[in-house]
Order: sequence, then C-alpha cells, then structure tokens
Amino acid sequence: MKNVFYFSRRERMSLCLWAVFLMLMLFGLWGVEHFRATDGGEDVKIDTSCELERFMAGVQEKHTNRIQTDSVHFAPHPFDPNTCDSAALADMGLKAWQIGMFLKYRKAGARFYNKQDLMRVYSFSEKDVDRMMPYALFPVDERVLKKEEQERKRQHRDSVYNALVATYPQKLKEGEWVELGVCDTTQLKMIPGVGSYYASKIVHYGERLGGYVSVDQLREIEGLPEDICKWVRLSGTTIKKLRINKLDFKSLIHHPYLNYEQVKTIFNHRSKYGDLKSLRQLSTEPTFTDKDLQRLEPYISFD
Repeated sequence: MKNVFYFSRRERMSLCLWAVFLMLMLFGLWGVEHFRATDGGEDVKIDTSCELERFMAGVQEKHTNRIQTDSVHFAPHPFDPNTCDSAALADMGLKAWQIGMFLKYRKAGARFYNKQDLMRVYSFSEKDVDRMMPYALFPVDERVLKKEEQERKRQHRDSVYNALVATYPQKLKEGEWVELGVCDTTQLKMIPGVGSYYASKIVHYGERLGGYVSVDQLREIEGLPEDICKWVRLSGTTIKKLRINKLDFKSLIHHPYLNYEQVKTIFNHRSKYGDLKSLRQLSTEPTFTDKDLQRLEPYISFD
C-alpha cells in the first residue's frame, strides 16, 4: 500500500503545478461567467470540454511516463552470474536494489553453479530466477569434480584391495601346517608372520644347506616368528651332500656351516694326511667344536 501512494519529489512537483493550473483555470472560468453575468456584453464562448480533455490527456501522459519508468528493462543475453557486471544483471530485468544485494552476496565469496545457488540470493524471487535461467552460463562445479575424483580414488583403492585379497594366500589356521621339504614360497607365505621376504629367505637358506634335515634349522634364520616350527613338518627330504675331498675352497666356504678358518683347516689336513675318511679326524682341530661337527655331518660325503 505504501508503494502505491508513494511519489517521488519530481512527481510531487508536477502534481502541484497541475493543481495550480487547475485552480487558475477554474478561477478563469469563474471570472468569465461573472463578467457575462455582470456586463451583459457579447457572450464569450469557452469550450470547457476541450480544456478538460487537454487536462485529462496530460494526466494520462504523466501516468504513462511513470509506468514506463517503473517497468522492467529486459534485454536478455548469455551471462555468467559469477563474473557478470551490473549492466548485464540489469539487462536480465533486475532492479538496482536487487543487483546491489546480489553483488554484495557474490563479493562475500558466493559461487553459482545451478538454479538452487541463484535461489539463495535473498533479493531474487523465483520469477526472477526463472527469467534468467535460459541465459545463465554456469561454470563446472569444482565441488562436484572433487567428489567425483574422491569417488574414483575410493573405487580404485577398493579394487586394488580386493585384488590383493583374491591373490594373497590365506594364512594357516591353528593345527594346519606345510611340508618344509617340498614347499615353495607361496605355501610358506601361508604361515602367519611370514611374507614374501622371509619365504624367500627360507627357500634360499635350504638351498645353501643342501636341504633341511630338521625344522629347528629355521631358527637359524634371523627374523622369523618364534613359533615358526609349529607351522611346518618335515617328513623326509633329499640332502645334497658336500664332497669334502673333491670340492674347491670356494664351494666349501659357501656352505652355511663352514667358515674360512674351518675350510682352511680341511685343506691343510688334506695336504698333510690325504683324504678325510671321517669327521672325527677333525675333532682335534681347534677350529671345530663337537657341535660344529654334529650339525655338519649330515651334509658331508667322503667319496
């Protein structure tokens, strides 16, 4: 109601002028009639209907000008609400106060990617937004791209994990075991606490020995689980023996149970006394202990 009866200063001045004009016109008419009544001279013909028509035409023209002033300017063209200026917004049929509030909202950090974002502008009505939508050019939503990228990474992690689960050997359960004499790295990785690294070390150590003769030999490998022996069995194995009287220095020292001084002692004994017939012949040598000879015996051949 307040907006209906509100007139600007310019409009009020115009109305005052028209009121003065009307009063002057009425006063003039009254004067003419008074003159005719008192003078009795020639009648002065006044076309009051023409004056009234001119007055009404002026009022109509003023009303038309006001309607044109308050009407919405709409010259649509494509625009980006994140970068457009006030002129572009005015072309979308927005009023000055709406544009001002929108620019303040955008300056505060607001970004616009769809209709819902525009609807959050307090000064915009749904009708305003619907009028702008066919011409609004929205950028790619970084928020959507980020969520899509996160989802792709999650799916990739899940697929990698599922692939590892599918290929990774299942661990042994309590009471299960593997055969040490014939198992490979895949079977050894089924032992709890044993991965690819230690599975390879177990196989490699067995090859250097010439074959395992006891599961307790696994304790000689540093880093294995303390309960490693409960997960393996040794039913039987073929031992590759060392021909102690035929092999060269390098071949003998490669064995885990022989060191440099011990191999040197063997070669000195062979030079002085000939081929060895038994390890007891080395028992008097200070480089060998009874324990050394005992664990070496299964791997020695005197051929």
